[in-house]
Amino acid sequence: MSNRGSYYWEVQCKQHALKRNHEVLVEKSNFSTKNSNIEWRCLRCGATHTSTIRAYLQTSSIGCNQCNTGKGQTRAHRMQPEKAVQRQQVMSFRGYKGPWAGKTGPDHPRWKGNKRSLTEPSPLWSIGVAKVYNGRCFLTGQRENCCGHHLYARTAYPEKKDDIGNGVWINLADHDEFHRRFGHGNNTPEQFEVYAKEKYGITNFPWREPGYSPPTLEQIAESIQGGREYQLNRVLQNLKKPEHKLIDFLDSSGNPGGEYINKESIGLFYCTKHQVAEWKKIHNYNKGRCGTFCCTENRNLLALHPFFIKISSTSHSFYPDLSIRGSQFNLFTSCKFWCYIHQKWEIKVVDEYCKSGLNCCNEKTTWNSPENSFLKAHFSSLKNGD
Repeated sequence: MSNRGSYYWEVQCKQHALKRNHEVLVEKSNFSTKNSNIEWRCLRCGATHTSTIRAYLQTSSIGCNQCNTGKGQTRAHRMQPEKAVQRQQVMSFRGYKGPWAGKTGPDHPRWKGNKRSLTEPSPLWSIGVAKVYNGRCFLTGQRENCCGHHLYARTAYPEKKDDIGNGVWINLADHDEFHRRFGHGNNTPEQFEVYAKEKYGITNFPWREPGYSPPTLEQIAESIQGGREYQLNRVLQNLKKPEHKLIDFLDSSGNPGGEYINKESIGLFYCTKHQVAEWKKIHNYNKGRCGTFCCTENRNLLALHPFFIKISSTSHSFYPDLSIRGSQFNLFTSCKFWCYIHQKWEIKVVDEYCKSGLNCCNEKTTWNSPENSFLKAHFSSLKNGD
């Protein structure tokens, strides 16, 4: 290797050392090739280390093992090689993905609130535009793969981003083709009219008619709320048995006190016959033959009679985890139990619950305790049909 190449590797190493708060010991280093060994010192703790030029330049985990100032170092890199490999194998076997895996919304540490950008329309805007055009594309009449298009661009005219009259319901293919031709950000109704006339021969546009008055976002919200109330009344009228009562729903964070949204909402069904409270999706309740598990006459559930007897004498409700396809409710099913006294969830297997109950409860907080009298009176009124 020429002196020119040695000078190049020396400059590269010094630049990386400057970023990492290191000092390259030139008199003790060899810069002839990329695999040559160099010696460097950490300016924070004064420790000296030896590594190849290739490892020092390309590996982000090379740093000082004593003060852990290396860029991108993790706990596995600071360990001895055999222990690091062993830890990675154990974590891979357990399916470890990190402490924040699967957490979204307010549960995630980087959650910044449910904020929309200044040019992003309301979620009700697309619903309103689709309702004006009966869910059909204005250009082709199809129902599949459609979206709302702003006649006046929402970036150039932010005051019209939530105006339903400023929208038209078209298919995704024409929407992409329109923006490829006319661009983004400065679109106008005249551009869309030119596009519709040249490609489809359309000359009549509803927003040009004098009596065109689409609904507002407030009217769309009221219609959606009215539809939810109508669907909830149908659910209450079509309960599987007269002994069943629907008394509560889970909110978006998974806690009681929510409201009905759609058939995927999770409701609390209370059976006045067995005095058992069970969380279940509205869709699954309607699909089942008897609705709740305690009323199901099935040989597989005969072993669960002690469980239903035990939970009927407590202030607990259960939500079985049947997410795996083909899974059945039995003694080994994992359930989420809600304690009305302590107002929190606890996950346990049915068999363990039958033996020891919940950890949050003790002998002082039982079904007959004064703290639980309000819930007992509420369930008693449901049982009497009040």
